[in-house]
Amino acid sequence: IWIDGVSFWNMLTRVLRVQHDFNKIYNYFLHTIGTTEECFRPPRYVLNPKAAGLEKLVRGAGFDPVIISSHMSEDDEFIKKEISEVDPDEVGEIIIATADGDYIPCLLEKARQGIHVIVVATKVPDPLCGKGRMMVSSGLLNPLFTFVDLADICEKLGTKIRDDYNA
Repeated sequence: IWIDGVSFWNMLTRVLRVQHDFNKIYNYFLHTIGTTEECFRPPRYVLNPKAAGLEKLVRGAGFDPVIISSHMSEDDEFIKKEISEVDPDEVGEIIIATADGDYIPCLLEKARQGIHVIVVATKVPDPLCGKGRMMVSSGLLNPLFTFVDLADICEKLGTKIRDDYNA
């Protein structure tokens, strides 16, 4: 399991208006989205250094937090490298939470090797992308992958942010 922290935060908090609950996210990804009984290693949650203050919460939920810059796509390169090193004889399933199309080549390679690839993202339009464009890269909707829309599960992962908090 890999959570692309910047992408995941943008989808869950900014677009879907849900405040993260790292314990709920961990349990839902591991026991509901995941179809295998065991995890090859603790799920990775990649955090930008600006979010390093969340490291203790992320670790406490069961994730292995990795703090790495998103500058020059260093975080994406880290995740792609780890995915490319996954051995299909040892791992039967990859779960990745991201809207980022940079992962498509390595995910396609793993799917072709027989690994079940699950992408968690959202098709909900991002108001900052303009003209109702989906936040998720269309390549992540590939039929070789199982797609889980965050819009369908977001309230199981945290608390809905009230837009009327000043009322």
